Amino acid sequence: MKKKIRLIWQLYPSYLVVVFISLLIVSIYTSNYIQQFFLNNMEKDLMIRSQLIKYQIMQHMNPLDTERIDQFCKIVGASAETRITVILPDGIVIGDSKEDPAKMENHKNRPEILTALEGKSGSSTRKSSTLRMQMMYVSLPLFLDNRVVSVVRVSIPITSIISTIEVVQSRVMLVGFFIAVLASVISLFMSRRISRPIEEMRKGAMKFAQGELSHRLHEPSILELANLASVMNRTAFELEDRIATVKNQRNEYEAVLSSMTEGVVGVDRDQRIITINKAALSMLDADPATTPRGSIYEVSRNSHLNKLIETAIETGERRQEDVSFFQNGNERILNIKCTVLKNPVDVNIGVLIVLNDVTQLRRLENMRRDFAANVSHEIKTPLTAIKGFVETLRFGGLESAEDSERFLTIIDKHVDRLTAIIDDLMHLSRIERKDEIQQIDRKTHKIEDLIQSSIQHCRGIANERNINITYTCAQDLTAQIDRTMMEQAVVNLLENAIKYSEKESDVEMEAELAGDKILIHIQDHGIGIEEKHHARLFERFYRVDKARSRKLGGTGLGLAIVKHIVLSHGGDVSVQSKPGQGSRFTISIPA
Repeated sequence: MKKKIRLIWQLYPSYLVVVFISLLIVSIYTSNYIQQFFLNNMEKDLMIRSQLIKYQIMQHMNPLDTERIDQFCKIVGASAETRITVILPDGIVIGDSKEDPAKMENHKNRPEILTALEGKSGSSTRKSSTLRMQMMYVSLPLFLDNRVVSVVRVSIPITSIISTIEVVQSRVMLVGFFIAVLASVISLFMSRRISRPIEEMRKGAMKFAQGELSHRLHEPSILELANLASVMNRTAFELEDRIATVKNQRNEYEAVLSSMTEGVVGVDRDQRIITINKAALSMLDADPATTPRGSIYEVSRNSHLNKLIETAIETGERRQEDVSFFQNGNERILNIKCTVLKNPVDVNIGVLIVLNDVTQLRRLENMRRDFAANVSHEIKTPLTAIKGFVETLRFGGLESAEDSERFLTIIDKHVDRLTAIIDDLMHLSRIERKDEIQQIDRKTHKIEDLIQSSIQHCRGIANERNINITYTCAQDLTAQIDRTMMEQAVVNLLENAIKYSEKESDVEMEAELAGDKILIHIQDHGIGIEEKHHARLFERFYRVDKARSRKLGGTGLGLAIVKHIVLSHGGDVSVQSKPGQGSRFTISIPA
Protein backbone atom coordinates (compact mmCIF):
# COMPACT_ATOMS: atom_id res chain seq x y z
CA MET A 1 0.00 0.00 0.00
CA LYS A 2 1.35 3.41 -1.00
CA LYS A 3 2.56 5.46 1.97
CA LYS A 4 0.43 8.52 2.73
CA ILE A 5 2.23 11.89 3.04
CA ARG A 6 0.88 14.92 4.89
CA LEU A 7 -0.19 17.85 2.75
CA ILE A 8 2.39 20.24 4.20
CA TRP A 9 5.21 17.89 3.14
CA GLN A 10 3.77 17.83 -0.34
CA LEU A 11 3.27 21.59 -0.63
CA TYR A 12 6.48 22.73 1.08
CA PRO A 13 8.99 20.68 -0.98
CA SER A 14 7.09 21.65 -4.13
CA TYR A 15 7.44 25.33 -3.25
CA LEU A 16 11.16 24.84 -2.50
CA VAL A 17 11.76 23.02 -5.80
CA VAL A 18 9.98 25.78 -7.73
CA VAL A 19 11.90 28.49 -5.87
CA PHE A 20 15.31 26.84 -6.28
CA ILE A 21 14.77 26.01 -9.94
CA SER A 22 13.59 29.59 -10.56
CA LEU A 23 16.59 31.05 -8.73
CA LEU A 24 18.96 28.72 -10.58
CA ILE A 25 17.53 29.67 -13.95
CA VAL A 26 17.62 33.37 -13.07
CA SER A 27 21.19 33.06 -11.78
CA ILE A 28 22.40 31.24 -14.87
CA TYR A 29 20.59 33.64 -17.15
CA THR A 30 21.92 36.67 -15.25
CA SER A 31 25.48 35.35 -15.25
CA ASN A 32 25.37 34.59 -18.96
CA TYR A 33 23.76 37.91 -19.68
CA ILE A 34 26.39 39.83 -17.68
CA GLN A 35 29.18 37.88 -19.35
CA GLN A 36 27.73 38.47 -22.78
CA PHE A 37 27.15 42.12 -21.94
CA PHE A 38 30.82 42.67 -20.98
CA LEU A 39 32.07 40.73 -23.98
CA ASN A 40 29.82 42.67 -26.38
CA ASN A 41 30.99 45.97 -24.89
CA MET A 42 34.61 44.83 -25.14
CA GLU A 43 34.06 43.78 -28.74
CA LYS A 44 32.60 47.20 -29.56
CA ASP A 45 35.53 48.87 -27.80
CA LEU A 46 38.05 46.82 -29.77
CA MET A 47 36.19 47.61 -32.97
CA ILE A 48 36.46 51.33 -32.24
CA ARG A 49 40.17 50.96 -31.50
CA SER A 50 40.75 49.15 -34.78
CA GLN A 51 38.84 51.84 -36.64
CA LEU A 52 41.07 54.49 -35.08
CA ILE A 53 44.37 52.85 -36.07
CA LYS A 54 43.48 51.52 -39.51
CA TYR A 55 44.13 54.89 -41.21
CA GLN A 56 47.63 55.20 -39.70
CA ILE A 57 48.41 51.69 -40.92
CA MET A 58 47.03 52.43 -44.42
CA GLN A 59 49.65 55.20 -44.75
CA HIS A 60 52.35 52.53 -44.70
CA MET A 61 50.61 50.08 -47.00
CA ASN A 62 51.32 51.83 -50.27
CA PRO A 63 54.17 51.35 -50.64
CA LEU A 64 54.32 48.56 -48.01
CA ASP A 65 56.63 49.44 -45.12
CA THR A 66 56.66 46.49 -42.72
CA GLU A 67 59.12 48.12 -40.30
CA ARG A 68 57.03 51.20 -39.83
CA ILE A 69 53.89 49.07 -39.43
CA ASP A 70 55.53 46.83 -36.80
CA GLN A 71 56.94 49.84 -34.99
CA PHE A 72 53.54 51.57 -35.01
CA CYS A 73 51.92 48.43 -33.60
CA LYS A 74 54.36 48.23 -30.73
CA ILE A 75 54.10 51.94 -29.84
CA VAL A 76 50.30 52.16 -30.00
CA GLY A 77 49.78 48.70 -28.42
CA ALA A 78 51.95 49.60 -25.42
CA SER A 79 50.17 52.90 -24.81
CA ALA A 80 46.64 51.44 -25.29
CA GLU A 81 47.38 48.18 -23.43
CA THR A 82 46.08 46.46 -26.49
CA ARG A 83 47.70 43.88 -28.72
CA ILE A 84 47.68 45.00 -32.34
CA THR A 85 48.53 42.63 -35.16
CA VAL A 86 48.67 43.31 -38.92
CA ILE A 87 48.33 40.34 -41.26
CA LEU A 88 48.68 40.19 -45.04
CA PRO A 89 46.04 38.33 -47.09
CA ASP A 90 48.33 35.31 -47.32
CA GLY A 91 48.37 35.06 -43.48
CA ILE A 92 51.89 36.41 -42.91
CA VAL A 93 52.18 38.65 -39.88
CA ILE A 94 53.94 41.94 -40.72
CA GLY A 95 53.37 43.76 -37.43
CA ASP A 96 52.59 42.84 -33.83
CA SER A 97 52.68 44.82 -30.61
CA LYS A 98 53.93 41.89 -28.49
CA GLU A 99 56.00 39.51 -30.62
CA ASP A 100 58.46 39.56 -33.48
CA PRO A 101 56.39 39.10 -36.66
CA ALA A 102 59.09 36.98 -38.24
CA LYS A 103 58.79 34.40 -35.50
CA MET A 104 55.00 34.23 -35.57
CA GLU A 105 53.15 31.47 -37.38
CA ASN A 106 50.85 32.01 -40.32
CA HIS A 107 47.44 33.44 -39.20
CA LYS A 108 45.46 32.83 -42.33
CA ASN A 109 43.36 30.06 -40.68
CA ARG A 110 42.31 32.13 -37.68
CA PRO A 111 38.46 32.47 -37.71
CA GLU A 112 38.48 36.27 -37.31
CA ILE A 113 41.09 36.58 -40.11
CA LEU A 114 39.04 34.45 -42.48
CA THR A 115 36.02 36.65 -41.82
CA ALA A 116 38.03 39.83 -42.41
CA LEU A 117 39.52 38.47 -45.69
CA GLU A 118 35.96 38.18 -46.88
CA GLY A 119 35.64 41.93 -46.43
CA LYS A 120 33.83 41.87 -43.08
CA SER A 121 34.83 42.66 -39.56
CA GLY A 122 35.34 39.50 -37.54
CA SER A 123 35.62 38.58 -33.85
CA SER A 124 36.64 35.55 -31.84
CA THR A 125 37.36 34.57 -28.25
CA ARG A 126 39.90 31.86 -27.54
CA LYS A 127 43.15 31.02 -25.79
CA SER A 128 46.18 32.57 -27.46
CA SER A 129 48.80 30.01 -28.48
CA THR A 130 51.43 32.72 -28.18
CA LEU A 131 50.47 34.43 -24.89
CA ARG A 132 48.91 31.34 -23.30
CA MET A 133 45.85 33.24 -22.02
CA GLN A 134 42.20 33.77 -22.95
CA MET A 135 41.95 36.60 -25.51
CA MET A 136 39.24 38.43 -27.49
CA TYR A 137 40.12 39.19 -31.08
CA VAL A 138 38.50 41.73 -33.40
CA SER A 139 39.73 42.00 -37.00
CA LEU A 140 39.07 44.70 -39.59
CA PRO A 141 39.90 44.44 -43.33
CA LEU A 142 41.97 47.23 -44.95
CA PHE A 143 40.95 48.02 -48.54
CA LEU A 144 43.02 49.49 -51.37
CA ASP A 145 41.40 49.86 -54.74
CA ASN A 146 38.46 47.81 -53.47
CA ARG A 147 40.55 44.87 -52.50
CA VAL A 148 41.73 43.64 -49.11
CA VAL A 149 45.40 44.36 -48.80
CA SER A 150 45.78 43.53 -45.14
CA VAL A 151 43.89 42.82 -41.90
CA VAL A 152 44.24 44.74 -38.64
CA ARG A 153 43.52 42.59 -35.62
CA VAL A 154 43.05 44.11 -32.18
CA SER A 155 42.94 41.85 -29.10
CA ILE A 156 42.84 42.15 -25.36
CA PRO A 157 43.04 39.56 -22.52
CA ILE A 158 39.60 38.76 -21.04
CA THR A 159 40.96 37.11 -17.88
CA SER A 160 40.21 40.18 -15.79
CA ILE A 161 36.78 40.41 -17.32
CA ILE A 162 36.14 36.75 -16.47
CA SER A 163 37.30 37.39 -12.92
CA THR A 164 34.98 40.36 -12.67
CA ILE A 165 32.16 38.28 -14.08
CA GLU A 166 32.90 35.50 -11.55
CA VAL A 167 32.75 38.04 -8.71
CA VAL A 168 29.43 39.30 -10.00
CA GLN A 169 28.18 35.70 -10.37
CA SER A 170 29.24 34.81 -6.83
CA ARG A 171 27.41 37.85 -5.50
CA VAL A 172 24.37 36.89 -7.52
CA MET A 173 24.57 33.36 -6.09
CA LEU A 174 24.94 34.73 -2.53
CA VAL A 175 21.94 36.98 -2.97
CA GLY A 176 20.12 34.01 -4.53
CA PHE A 177 20.95 31.87 -1.49
CA PHE A 178 19.51 34.47 0.91
CA ILE A 179 16.48 34.80 -1.34
CA ALA A 180 16.14 30.99 -1.31
CA VAL A 181 16.27 30.92 2.51
CA LEU A 182 13.72 33.70 2.70
CA ALA A 183 11.58 31.94 0.10
CA SER A 184 11.80 28.64 2.02
CA VAL A 185 10.58 30.40 5.20
CA ILE A 186 7.79 32.07 3.27
CA SER A 187 6.98 28.74 1.57
CA LEU A 188 6.81 27.01 4.95
CA PHE A 189 4.53 29.74 6.26
CA MET A 190 2.29 29.54 3.19
CA SER A 191 2.25 25.75 3.31
CA ARG A 192 1.20 25.83 6.95
CA ARG A 193 -1.35 28.53 6.18
CA ILE A 194 -2.91 26.28 3.56
CA SER A 195 -2.52 22.95 5.36
CA ARG A 196 -3.59 24.13 8.85
CA PRO A 197 -7.25 24.84 7.86
CA ILE A 198 -7.33 21.55 5.98
CA GLU A 199 -5.97 19.75 9.06
CA GLU A 200 -8.59 21.47 11.22
CA MET A 201 -11.25 20.43 8.72
CA ARG A 202 -9.91 16.86 8.87
CA LYS A 203 -10.22 16.87 12.67
CA GLY A 204 -13.72 18.31 12.36
CA ALA A 205 -14.66 15.65 9.81
CA MET A 206 -13.31 13.02 12.23
CA LYS A 207 -15.63 14.40 14.91
CA PHE A 208 -18.48 14.17 12.42
CA ALA A 209 -17.53 10.54 11.78
CA GLN A 210 -17.52 9.89 15.56
CA GLY A 211 -21.07 11.22 15.80
CA GLU A 212 -20.34 14.76 17.10
CA LEU A 213 -22.58 16.33 14.45
CA SER A 214 -23.20 19.42 16.60
CA HIS A 215 -19.55 20.45 16.09
CA ARG A 216 -19.01 23.24 13.55
CA LEU A 217 -15.93 23.89 11.42
CA HIS A 218 -14.21 27.29 11.46
CA GLU A 219 -14.38 28.93 8.06
CA PRO A 220 -10.81 29.97 7.04
CA SER A 221 -9.90 33.09 5.07
CA ILE A 222 -9.23 31.06 1.90
CA LEU A 223 -12.40 31.27 -0.19
CA GLU A 224 -12.35 27.70 -1.50
CA LEU A 225 -11.68 26.21 1.93
CA ALA A 226 -14.29 28.51 3.49
CA ASN A 227 -16.84 27.26 0.95
CA LEU A 228 -15.83 23.66 1.69
CA ALA A 229 -16.16 24.22 5.47
CA SER A 230 -19.57 25.83 4.93
CA VAL A 231 -20.75 22.87 2.84
CA MET A 232 -19.47 20.39 5.46
CA ASN A 233 -21.19 22.33 8.28
CA ARG A 234 -24.44 22.36 6.33
CA THR A 235 -24.06 18.64 5.57
CA ALA A 236 -23.46 17.90 9.29
CA PHE A 237 -26.53 19.96 10.23
CA GLU A 238 -28.75 18.18 7.72
CA LEU A 239 -27.26 14.80 8.68
CA GLU A 240 -27.84 15.53 12.37
CA ASP A 241 -31.44 16.49 11.62
CA ARG A 242 -32.01 13.35 9.54
CA ILE A 243 -30.36 11.12 12.15
CA ALA A 244 -32.55 12.71 14.84
CA THR A 245 -35.59 12.00 12.67
CA VAL A 246 -34.46 8.42 12.11
CA LYS A 247 -33.80 7.99 15.86
CA ASN A 248 -37.23 9.33 16.70
CA GLN A 249 -38.82 7.02 14.16
CA ARG A 250 -36.76 4.11 15.48
CA ASN A 251 -37.68 4.95 19.08
CA GLU A 252 -41.34 5.17 18.13
CA TYR A 253 -41.04 1.91 16.23
CA GLU A 254 -39.26 0.23 19.16
CA ALA A 255 -41.78 1.70 21.62
CA VAL A 256 -44.63 0.26 19.56
CA LEU A 257 -42.91 -3.13 19.34
CA SER A 258 -41.99 -3.12 23.04
CA SER A 259 -45.54 -2.19 24.05
CA MET A 260 -47.09 -4.97 22.02
CA THR A 261 -48.29 -8.00 23.93
CA GLU A 262 -47.86 -9.98 20.74
CA GLY A 263 -44.40 -11.22 19.89
CA VAL A 264 -42.99 -9.86 16.61
CA VAL A 265 -40.01 -11.37 14.78
CA GLY A 266 -38.71 -10.37 11.35
CA VAL A 267 -36.33 -12.76 9.57
CA ASP A 268 -34.63 -12.54 6.17
CA ARG A 269 -34.56 -15.23 3.52
CA ASP A 270 -31.52 -16.79 5.23
CA GLN A 271 -33.61 -16.97 8.42
CA ARG A 272 -31.43 -14.43 10.22
CA ILE A 273 -33.25 -12.11 12.62
CA ILE A 274 -33.94 -8.59 11.34
CA THR A 275 -35.92 -7.44 14.37
CA ILE A 276 -37.42 -8.99 17.49
CA ASN A 277 -39.36 -7.40 20.36
CA LYS A 278 -39.31 -8.15 24.08
CA ALA A 279 -42.56 -10.06 24.00
CA ALA A 280 -41.15 -12.47 21.41
CA LEU A 281 -37.94 -12.93 23.43
CA SER A 282 -40.02 -13.74 26.50
CA MET A 283 -42.31 -16.13 24.63
CA LEU A 284 -39.39 -17.96 23.04
CA ASP A 285 -37.40 -17.89 26.31
CA ALA A 286 -34.45 -16.31 24.46
CA ASP A 287 -31.46 -14.34 25.77
CA PRO A 288 -31.75 -10.66 24.65
CA ALA A 289 -27.94 -10.22 24.77
CA THR A 290 -27.16 -12.84 22.12
CA THR A 291 -30.16 -13.08 19.80
CA PRO A 292 -30.92 -9.70 18.17
CA ARG A 293 -28.82 -10.46 15.05
CA GLY A 294 -28.51 -14.22 15.27
CA SER A 295 -30.28 -16.97 13.41
CA ILE A 296 -33.84 -17.92 14.28
CA TYR A 297 -32.47 -21.39 15.00
CA GLU A 298 -30.47 -19.89 17.89
CA VAL A 299 -33.67 -18.42 19.34
CA SER A 300 -36.05 -21.33 18.84
CA ARG A 301 -35.23 -25.04 18.91
CA ASN A 302 -38.84 -25.89 18.06
CA SER A 303 -38.81 -27.91 14.84
CA HIS A 304 -42.49 -27.20 14.18
CA LEU A 305 -41.92 -23.41 14.26
CA ASN A 306 -38.76 -23.63 12.14
CA LYS A 307 -40.56 -25.77 9.54
CA LEU A 308 -43.43 -23.27 9.46
CA ILE A 309 -40.99 -20.40 8.78
CA GLU A 310 -39.17 -22.37 6.07
CA THR A 311 -42.46 -23.18 4.34
CA ALA A 312 -43.57 -19.53 4.46
CA ILE A 313 -40.23 -18.38 2.94
CA GLU A 314 -40.31 -21.01 0.19
CA THR A 315 -43.98 -20.64 -0.81
CA GLY A 316 -44.48 -16.94 -0.06
CA GLU A 317 -47.90 -17.80 1.38
CA ARG A 318 -49.44 -16.69 4.66
CA ARG A 319 -49.32 -19.43 7.30
CA GLN A 320 -51.00 -19.73 10.71
CA GLU A 321 -50.79 -22.57 13.23
CA ASP A 322 -50.74 -23.29 16.96
CA VAL A 323 -47.32 -24.49 18.16
CA SER A 324 -46.67 -26.03 21.58
CA PHE A 325 -43.57 -25.05 23.58
CA PHE A 326 -42.39 -26.61 26.81
CA GLN A 327 -40.62 -24.34 29.32
CA ASN A 328 -39.60 -25.64 32.73
CA GLY A 329 -41.94 -28.60 32.28
CA ASN A 330 -44.98 -26.41 31.49
CA GLU A 331 -46.73 -26.40 28.14
CA ARG A 332 -47.14 -23.08 26.39
CA ILE A 333 -49.27 -22.75 23.26
CA LEU A 334 -48.36 -19.98 20.79
CA ASN A 335 -50.44 -19.04 17.78
CA ILE A 336 -47.93 -18.39 14.99
CA LYS A 337 -48.77 -16.19 12.00
CA CYS A 338 -46.18 -16.02 9.19
CA THR A 339 -46.58 -13.29 6.56
CA VAL A 340 -44.27 -12.53 3.65
CA LEU A 341 -42.05 -9.51 4.35
CA LYS A 342 -41.56 -7.27 1.29
CA ASN A 343 -39.46 -4.18 0.63
CA PRO A 344 -40.79 -0.95 -1.00
CA VAL A 345 -40.31 -2.41 -4.51
CA ASP A 346 -42.41 -5.48 -3.61
CA VAL A 347 -39.49 -7.92 -3.45
CA ASN A 348 -39.72 -10.80 -0.98
CA ILE A 349 -36.98 -10.23 1.62
CA GLY A 350 -38.13 -12.59 4.37
CA VAL A 351 -40.99 -13.36 6.74
CA LEU A 352 -42.76 -11.41 9.50
CA ILE A 353 -43.74 -13.69 12.39
CA VAL A 354 -46.42 -12.66 14.90
CA LEU A 355 -46.73 -14.77 18.07
CA ASN A 356 -49.74 -14.75 20.37
CA ASP A 357 -49.72 -16.62 23.65
CA VAL A 358 -53.03 -18.50 23.48
CA THR A 359 -52.25 -20.91 26.32
CA GLN A 360 -54.91 -19.45 28.59
CA LEU A 361 -57.37 -19.05 25.69
CA ARG A 362 -56.96 -22.67 24.62
CA ARG A 363 -57.20 -23.72 28.26
CA LEU A 364 -60.41 -21.73 28.64
CA GLU A 365 -61.74 -23.26 25.44
CA ASN A 366 -61.00 -26.70 26.83
CA MET A 367 -62.63 -25.71 30.11
CA ARG A 368 -65.67 -24.43 28.22
CA ARG A 369 -65.94 -27.70 26.30
CA ASP A 370 -65.42 -29.67 29.50
CA PHE A 371 -67.98 -27.49 31.30
CA ALA A 372 -70.54 -27.99 28.55
CA ALA A 373 -69.89 -31.72 28.57
CA ASN A 374 -69.91 -31.93 32.37
CA VAL A 375 -73.01 -29.83 32.92
CA SER A 376 -74.79 -31.84 30.21
CA HIS A 377 -73.69 -35.03 31.88
CA GLU A 378 -74.52 -33.84 35.41
CA ILE A 379 -78.02 -32.77 34.34
CA LYS A 380 -78.64 -35.65 31.96
CA THR A 381 -77.88 -38.33 34.57
CA PRO A 382 -80.70 -37.37 37.02
CA LEU A 383 -83.04 -36.52 34.13
CA THR A 384 -82.47 -39.98 32.64
CA ALA A 385 -83.18 -41.58 36.02
CA ILE A 386 -86.29 -39.43 36.50
CA LYS A 387 -87.54 -40.25 33.00
CA GLY A 388 -86.93 -43.99 33.55
CA PHE A 389 -88.83 -44.14 36.83
CA VAL A 390 -91.66 -41.99 35.46
CA GLU A 391 -92.04 -44.41 32.56
CA THR A 392 -91.93 -47.31 35.02
CA LEU A 393 -94.72 -45.75 37.05
CA ARG A 394 -96.73 -45.03 33.93
CA PHE A 395 -96.51 -48.57 32.64
CA GLY A 396 -97.49 -50.56 35.75
CA GLY A 397 -95.35 -49.22 38.53
CA LEU A 398 -98.36 -47.75 40.33
CA GLU A 399 -99.87 -51.20 40.99
CA SER A 400 -97.50 -51.73 43.97
CA ALA A 401 -97.73 -49.00 46.59
CA GLU A 402 -94.36 -50.01 48.02
CA ASP A 403 -92.61 -49.78 44.61
CA SER A 404 -94.37 -46.54 43.83
CA GLU A 405 -93.14 -44.99 47.08
CA ARG A 406 -89.60 -46.19 46.42
CA PHE A 407 -89.65 -44.83 42.84
CA LEU A 408 -91.03 -41.48 43.94
CA THR A 409 -88.35 -41.25 46.62
CA ILE A 410 -85.63 -41.83 43.98
CA ILE A 411 -87.26 -39.27 41.66
CA ASP A 412 -87.40 -36.74 44.50
CA LYS A 413 -83.72 -37.36 45.24
CA HIS A 414 -82.74 -36.70 41.62
CA VAL A 415 -84.93 -33.62 41.49
CA ASP A 416 -83.16 -32.32 44.61
CA ARG A 417 -79.85 -33.02 42.89
CA LEU A 418 -80.93 -31.07 39.80
CA THR A 419 -82.14 -28.23 42.01
CA ALA A 420 -78.76 -28.16 43.85
CA ILE A 421 -76.85 -28.07 40.55
CA ILE A 422 -79.01 -25.27 39.18
CA ASP A 423 -78.83 -23.33 42.47
CA ASP A 424 -75.03 -23.62 42.50
CA LEU A 425 -74.80 -22.53 38.85
CA MET A 426 -77.01 -19.51 39.50
CA HIS A 427 -75.08 -18.66 42.65
CA LEU A 428 -71.76 -18.93 40.78
CA SER A 429 -73.18 -16.70 38.05
CA ARG A 430 -74.23 -14.10 40.61
CA ILE A 431 -70.79 -14.13 42.21
CA GLU A 432 -69.09 -13.60 38.85
CA ARG A 433 -71.52 -10.83 37.94
CA LYS A 434 -70.98 -9.08 41.27
CA ASP A 435 -67.24 -9.41 40.78
CA GLU A 436 -67.51 -7.75 37.38
CA ILE A 437 -69.64 -4.81 38.53
CA GLN A 438 -67.94 -4.47 41.95
CA GLN A 439 -71.11 -4.74 44.04
CA ILE A 440 -69.70 -6.87 46.88
CA ASP A 441 -70.88 -5.56 50.25
CA ARG A 442 -67.64 -5.40 52.24
CA LYS A 443 -67.61 -4.54 55.90
CA THR A 444 -65.24 -5.11 58.79
CA HIS A 445 -65.88 -8.49 60.41
CA LYS A 446 -64.04 -10.64 62.92
CA ILE A 447 -62.50 -13.73 61.38
CA GLU A 448 -63.21 -15.72 64.56
CA ASP A 449 -66.97 -15.05 64.21
CA LEU A 450 -66.77 -16.19 60.58
CA ILE A 451 -65.04 -19.47 61.55
CA GLN A 452 -67.45 -20.20 64.45
CA SER A 453 -70.48 -19.57 62.21
CA SER A 454 -69.06 -21.90 59.54
CA ILE A 455 -68.38 -24.65 62.11
CA GLN A 456 -71.90 -24.31 63.46
CA HIS A 457 -73.30 -24.67 59.95
CA CYS A 458 -71.36 -27.94 59.39
CA ARG A 459 -71.88 -29.33 62.88
CA GLY A 460 -74.63 -31.69 61.74
CA ILE A 461 -72.67 -33.58 59.04
CA ALA A 462 -69.61 -33.58 61.31
CA ASN A 463 -71.56 -35.27 64.09
CA GLU A 464 -72.90 -37.85 61.62
CA ARG A 465 -69.30 -38.91 60.84
CA ASN A 466 -68.12 -38.34 64.42
CA ILE A 467 -65.52 -35.82 63.25
CA ASN A 468 -64.04 -33.32 65.69
CA ILE A 469 -63.55 -29.72 64.39
CA THR A 470 -61.03 -27.45 66.14
CA TYR A 471 -59.82 -23.95 65.31
CA THR A 472 -57.16 -21.40 66.25
CA CYS A 473 -57.72 -17.67 65.66
CA ALA A 474 -56.78 -14.39 67.35
CA GLN A 475 -59.82 -12.54 68.72
CA ASP A 476 -58.76 -9.18 67.24
CA LEU A 477 -58.19 -10.50 63.70
CA THR A 478 -60.53 -8.62 61.31
CA ALA A 479 -60.92 -8.11 57.55
CA GLN A 480 -63.03 -6.18 55.04
CA ILE A 481 -65.27 -8.97 53.65
CA ASP A 482 -68.77 -9.81 52.47
CA ARG A 483 -69.70 -11.94 55.47
CA THR A 484 -72.35 -14.08 53.69
CA MET A 485 -70.18 -14.84 50.63
CA MET A 486 -66.99 -15.52 52.60
CA GLU A 487 -68.90 -17.75 55.04
CA GLN A 488 -70.16 -19.80 52.09
CA ALA A 489 -66.59 -20.22 50.81
CA VAL A 490 -65.37 -21.44 54.23
CA VAL A 491 -68.42 -23.72 54.63
CA ASN A 492 -67.81 -25.30 51.18
CA LEU A 493 -64.19 -26.10 52.11
CA LEU A 494 -65.17 -27.32 55.57
CA GLU A 495 -67.93 -29.59 54.17
CA ASN A 496 -65.46 -31.10 51.69
CA ALA A 497 -62.95 -31.67 54.50
CA ILE A 498 -65.61 -33.47 56.54
CA LYS A 499 -66.94 -35.53 53.60
CA TYR A 500 -63.49 -36.72 52.46
CA SER A 501 -62.08 -37.38 55.94
CA GLU A 502 -62.15 -40.74 57.62
CA LYS A 503 -64.79 -41.24 60.33
CA GLU A 504 -63.76 -40.31 63.88
CA SER A 505 -60.89 -38.11 62.59
CA ASP A 506 -60.12 -34.42 63.14
CA VAL A 507 -60.44 -31.32 60.97
CA GLU A 508 -58.31 -28.33 62.06
CA MET A 509 -58.93 -24.70 61.15
CA GLU A 510 -56.42 -21.90 61.68
CA ALA A 511 -56.50 -18.18 60.89
CA GLU A 512 -53.33 -16.06 61.00
CA LEU A 513 -51.94 -12.72 59.90
CA ALA A 514 -49.03 -13.06 57.45
CA GLY A 515 -47.73 -9.64 56.42
CA ASP A 516 -50.55 -7.82 54.64
CA LYS A 517 -52.54 -11.05 54.16
CA ILE A 518 -54.96 -13.04 56.32
CA LEU A 519 -54.62 -16.79 55.83
CA ILE A 520 -57.42 -19.24 56.71
CA HIS A 521 -56.21 -22.86 56.69
CA ILE A 522 -58.54 -25.92 56.68
CA GLN A 523 -56.69 -29.19 57.27
CA ASP A 524 -58.26 -32.65 56.96
CA HIS A 525 -56.81 -36.12 57.36
CA GLY A 526 -58.59 -37.78 54.47
CA ILE A 527 -57.53 -39.63 51.35
CA GLY A 528 -55.58 -36.73 49.87
CA ILE A 529 -55.29 -35.53 46.24
CA GLU A 530 -52.62 -36.33 43.66
CA GLU A 531 -50.55 -33.32 42.51
CA LYS A 532 -51.63 -33.68 38.86
CA HIS A 533 -55.18 -32.66 39.90
CA HIS A 534 -54.17 -29.53 41.82
CA ALA A 535 -54.15 -27.14 38.83
CA ARG A 536 -57.71 -28.04 37.75
CA LEU A 537 -59.22 -28.67 41.13
CA PHE A 538 -61.12 -25.33 41.18
CA GLU A 539 -62.64 -25.74 37.70
CA ARG A 540 -66.40 -26.19 37.32
CA PHE A 541 -67.50 -29.85 37.52
CA TYR A 542 -63.92 -31.09 37.79
CA ARG A 543 -63.85 -34.22 39.99
CA VAL A 544 -60.88 -36.22 41.21
CA ASP A 545 -63.05 -39.30 41.90
CA LYS A 546 -66.37 -38.88 40.08
CA ALA A 547 -68.04 -41.95 41.58
CA ARG A 548 -67.11 -41.00 45.16
CA SER A 549 -68.14 -37.37 44.62
CA ARG A 550 -71.59 -38.29 43.35
CA LYS A 551 -72.00 -40.79 46.13
CA LEU A 552 -71.29 -38.03 48.65
CA GLY A 553 -73.82 -35.77 46.95
CA GLY A 554 -71.48 -33.11 45.53
CA THR A 555 -72.42 -31.00 42.49
CA GLY A 556 -68.83 -30.37 41.32
CA LEU A 557 -69.24 -26.57 41.69
CA GLY A 558 -68.29 -26.07 45.34
CA LEU A 559 -64.58 -25.34 44.83
CA ALA A 560 -65.32 -23.18 41.76
CA ILE A 561 -67.64 -21.08 43.95
CA VAL A 562 -64.92 -20.82 46.62
CA LYS A 563 -62.39 -19.64 44.05
CA HIS A 564 -64.62 -16.89 42.65
CA ILE A 565 -65.67 -15.66 46.10
CA VAL A 566 -62.04 -15.35 47.18
CA LEU A 567 -61.02 -13.72 43.87
CA SER A 568 -63.86 -11.19 44.24
CA HIS A 569 -62.23 -10.18 47.56
CA GLY A 570 -58.84 -9.68 45.87
CA GLY A 571 -57.44 -12.86 47.36
CA ASP A 572 -56.45 -16.36 46.31
CA VAL A 573 -57.11 -19.98 47.27
CA SER A 574 -54.57 -22.80 47.14
CA VAL A 575 -54.21 -26.46 48.07
CA GLN A 576 -51.45 -28.64 49.48
CA SER A 577 -52.15 -32.34 49.41
CA LYS A 578 -50.61 -35.76 48.94
CA PRO A 579 -52.41 -39.12 48.66
CA GLY A 580 -52.95 -40.68 52.11
CA GLN A 581 -51.78 -37.54 53.97
CA GLY A 582 -54.91 -35.42 53.82
CA SER A 583 -55.40 -31.99 52.25
CA ARG A 584 -54.74 -28.43 53.39
CA PHE A 585 -56.78 -25.67 51.69
CA THR A 586 -55.74 -22.06 52.29
CA ILE A 587 -57.78 -18.91 51.68
CA SER A 588 -55.66 -15.76 51.39
CA ILE A 589 -57.37 -12.33 51.55
CA PRO A 590 -56.06 -8.78 52.11
CA ALA A 591 -55.78 -7.82 55.77
